[in-house]
Amino acid sequence: MVAAKLTAGASAAAIQAAEPRSNAPLRILVTRRTQRDHIIAVQNILADLGYLDRQEFDGTFGKPTVTAIKAFQKANGMQETGAFTDELVKKVYEVAGKGEPPLGHIYVRQEFSRLFDAPVGLRNPDEPLGTHVYTALKFSPGDTKTRWMAVTVQGGSAESALDRIEISDDIRQRISERLTPGSTLIIGDTSINAATLPKGGDFVVLAKGSSPKTFSAGDDSGDQPKRKVRRYNYNYGYSYPRPFHQPQRIYRSFPGWPF
Repeated sequence: MVAAKLTAGASAAAIQAAEPRSNAPLRILVTRRTQRDHIIAVQNILADLGYLDRQEFDGTFGKPTVTAIKAFQKANGMQETGAFTDELVKKVYEVAGKGEPPLGHIYVRQEFSRLFDAPVGLRNPDEPLGTHVYTALKFSPGDTKTRWMAVTVQGGSAESALDRIEISDDIRQRISERLTPGSTLIIGDTSINAATLPKGGDFVVLAKGSSPKTFSAGDDSGDQPKRKVRRYNYNYGYSYPRPFHQPQRIYRSFPGWPF
């Protein structure tokens, strides 16, 4: 079952796109939604419902949003407070026919610029995700599999973390069409300003110090020599940890995931 989780569909990555696309590696982050993420989502839904003028929302909670919330509350028999509450979020999603508000979000960047982002589901949301980094190793156009190397910085196994992420098929397809060797996927509980990164910015994920475990997907060659990884709070946007501790390196095959 674990073996069905990590080798990407590189054949999809080889699809010839109609528009020109960069060969630069993707930077992908899956993390828990912040309050700003929830505000942006509600602003977009309120715009869809006609309560707000459509724009590129950034989570700013200004007078137009307060006015729109009050109008929504009045139309739906709620107390007109203009406050942003869990009750309001659930009601907005209910009225829009979108089910329960998602707890996770995926952000995709390339060449330090935003490509797209979307909500994702999290199984067992009360449990920590940990912090895991997956890197796509070299593959050729037309290959049907891609090897991924994963480093667990904090928390449970990298395989278990993948099991808990629910990404829609259309988002997987969009990522697959752009996937290149060296692309990275980060799963983490805490990120900083992921929703509002400017051009030139990159993801910052925080994790408490731990002893990372490293494995590579796509090869069954067995246990390999240990390598060192430093304990620290990691900023994956700009630098990777230098050696400190000797975790076990494991090589396995994981067909079918992430993309």
